Amino acid sequence: MAEWDLQWSVSDPDVFVAFSADKHEINLHRLTQEDGDSWQQKDATKSELYLRSRADLQSVKCVAVCPNPNTENILALGLSTGRVVLTAFNSDPSLDKADLVGREIIPKHSRQCTSLTWNPTEHKLLAVSYERHRPDQCLAVYDVYNQVSDRLVKGQVSERTRPQAEFGTQADVVNSVTWLPQNASCLVAGFAGKTLKMFDVRDPSAAKKQLTTKGVYGLVADPLFEHQLASYIEDQIYIWDLRNFDKPVLSIKEARPVSKLEWNPNRKGVLMSLPKESSVVKSYKMEHVSNEVEYTERLLQPRSHHLVANFAMHPSRENNMVVFSPTAGLSSFTVQDIISVNLSPHSACSIATSRNLMYCPSLEESTPEVQSDISLIMRERAVAGYGVQKSLLANIPLLRPEDHMLCKLWEWMSHMRTLKTEEKIPTGKRGFEFYGIRAVIKGEIMITNDDTSNQVVTIPWEGAGDIESKLYRSKERSLALKICSWPVGGQEDVIAEFNNRDFGSCERAACIAVFYLQIRHAIDILKEGAKFMPDQSAHLNAVAMALAGLNKSRTSLWCEMVSDLSRRLDNPYLRAMFSFLTNTEAVSFDGILKESGLLIEDRLGFACMYLNDQQLNEYLDQLSISIIRKGKLDGVLVTGLNKGPGIDLLQCYLDHTCDVQSVSCVMLQTSDLLKEAKVDEWVEAYRRLLDTWRLWHQRAKFDMFLHSTDARKKVPAQTFVNCHFCMNPISPDVLASRNKPLRIGGIGNSALRPKGCYVCKKPLPRCSLCQMNMGTSSTGTVKITQQRRNMNRGQQSNTGGGHKPSAQLLAVCATVHSLIRWGLFLPWDPLTHEAVWGAEGMKLLAIRSSSNGQVKKVMYLIQSEMMHRSLK
Repeated sequence: MAEWDLQWSVSDPDVFVAFSADKHEINLHRLTQEDGDSWQQKDATKSELYLRSRADLQSVKCVAVCPNPNTENILALGLSTGRVVLTAFNSDPSLDKADLVGREIIPKHSRQCTSLTWNPTEHKLLAVSYERHRPDQCLAVYDVYNQVSDRLVKGQVSERTRPQAEFGTQADVVNSVTWLPQNASCLVAGFAGKTLKMFDVRDPSAAKKQLTTKGVYGLVADPLFEHQLASYIEDQIYIWDLRNFDKPVLSIKEARPVSKLEWNPNRKGVLMSLPKESSVVKSYKMEHVSNEVEYTERLLQPRSHHLVANFAMHPSRENNMVVFSPTAGLSSFTVQDIISVNLSPHSACSIATSRNLMYCPSLEESTPEVQSDISLIMRERAVAGYGVQKSLLANIPLLRPEDHMLCKLWEWMSHMRTLKTEEKIPTGKRGFEFYGIRAVIKGEIMITNDDTSNQVVTIPWEGAGDIESKLYRSKERSLALKICSWPVGGQEDVIAEFNNRDFGSCERAACIAVFYLQIRHAIDILKEGAKFMPDQSAHLNAVAMALAGLNKSRTSLWCEMVSDLSRRLDNPYLRAMFSFLTNTEAVSFDGILKESGLLIEDRLGFACMYLNDQQLNEYLDQLSISIIRKGKLDGVLVTGLNKGPGIDLLQCYLDHTCDVQSVSCVMLQTSDLLKEAKVDEWVEAYRRLLDTWRLWHQRAKFDMFLHSTDARKKVPAQTFVNCHFCMNPISPDVLASRNKPLRIGGIGNSALRPKGCYVCKKPLPRCSLCQMNMGTSSTGTVKITQQRRNMNRGQQSNTGGGHKPSAQLLAVCATVHSLIRWGLFLPWDPLTHEAVWGAEGMKLLAIRSSSNGQVKKVMYLIQSEMMHRSLK
């Protein structure tokens, strides 16, 4: 398999040179754009190179493109004889403005040229490496413009080009060479597979720096970072820093041997690596963190599954490279940048890609589509105080109009709490407050100890002659109807409920009246609705006439006409009503129970009245599975808010909407479920979300509501009274744990406070005025130990000030502090050292002793003043 060397032209950004030593091919390719696909075509071949002897083409071993942008594709050809020929893809040397075409570099002795390296800054300097030859050195630097020739006459006349500098010993072999872009006179070379040396062409006598290492192959210098080099040995890549050339700053272990390294000329610190027999090119992004170098690896696959034999990064076009594959040939490849997207807590967005940074302001003022994002909706609710209101119904105005499911959920929770408070409905066996109809029907709610079997009641249709229907009644079904907000009781109670309640629409009210067998009342509702809705009066009157024709016979003609009218109705309640009227056998009620347009509470209420136990349980099981899978919150009437189905329903709702706020706030009302692991995850996720939005006040209110709801989560004590000597806490919890008596009292109370530390037995400090024991130090009331004095001195020296603790302070107990709050006297005046009286302007002097700073007892004056004021 032939190996190709690829090099971009600096003078023409669309041109690169491809060289194969095995095929003796040198081609000039031009990158073109055709039909949207980048591809390469030959712009020139080796036959167009200017050479004095065409035989030299068969002995070319290496090629280097001149980096001078003022020259037009000048090539340096290294031959097997050691000669270096400067040529170009033109046949006339007079067209060369730089006057380089046709020049030759002739070594002293004939030996193969192994590599050519142009200086990227000083374009006249060319580094040439040779095979080992005993008399000569193996690395030479030539000035292609100032060639000096020597003539040696020893029987024959020969000519050679004198190098500007020579490096290495006679026994060395050059493995790789690279110039330092920021230091035009310095180069680094690897010798004999074990040494790296840095030379300066101005002083070639000795190496400036050198070290011993096996990583001497593929030396490349970072063009954008002057101190950084890279090299490799087999499957190990080394990153060097010239400021610390003793050891590599980073070593990268590859899975395969490395065949080529190249720095990205347009990205600082990006190294490209090509493993052998691989279809990927690896990119390493170097980052200097403190004194270490870290990297991020990225895999690039230019030609899908095709192997990559060589590549070359474009010198000016960012992220563009040319790739050679033995099976797919030459192709151009553009590396797609990794896009980094970052969202701020206030929904602002920043997008970083390559060297571009785009900032999008807050999304709150964006399009309506963005306004429907759940994160913005939750933040809007949180700011308004959603979920932490004292009244459950107070959360509904904080919701958007489209959140009707959440509105129904809060209404149902408020309804259940009202039923528990006003009608004294029972609580679930496990203490659940918000239970569903399924739990009621299955007997999980203990209603009474009496027989709870169903009673089949035959009830005549009011206003329809002699028609009768069978209804199922029990205490469980009556409770289920209350949960659905359906009327419960006799016919008079039902009519009264219809007269006092707003069902939302006349069609729904009429349908429920028919379910309760109140035909006359349903006709009146439809007539009344036709008066207030003129646009719908036609079909409402038609429905009322159809109801008026109902009789016991319910002939096939009447049923056919009603069925035809039902198919033309858009309202689901009217369709359900006629489905019930035409169901003469009362065997299947699928037309009602499976009517998705009906509210779930109406379907459940109908099922509780007309289905037997087996049918009702099967229907509730099927409905429970369906609503949990869809995550519909109105299904909470079936599942309730309890362990198992209730949590599963909220989890499916969360999966569909990502509304972690609502499920967390709903769970705040159910203290028995807060201990569940899944519920705890929801609550913690919402608390972290509030922290991310920096809504500290809302987070605090949420936590307060959480702890007030869950009695188990008591906030532990965080502030303790400490002993002034041993610094152990003097707290009720600690005293109780050690069986120490603790009785709190005040003025006029015989109860006692702890007077000493229970660990060191030292007395506690006293109040400066009433001399009652306290837990904080007061002025001169406690003798400070030598250790405490040393500690205070250390604190003073650290703070740099001469402040003396407690020197100008008055330590008072809670009782005296209450006297200050009552206005009996104002706080201590640090200048006059007096406790200043308020109101009448009286003063109580607290005389300080000059010897020990103690304050004399004046409590009797305070008590006298309190008694005097109480008599007034």
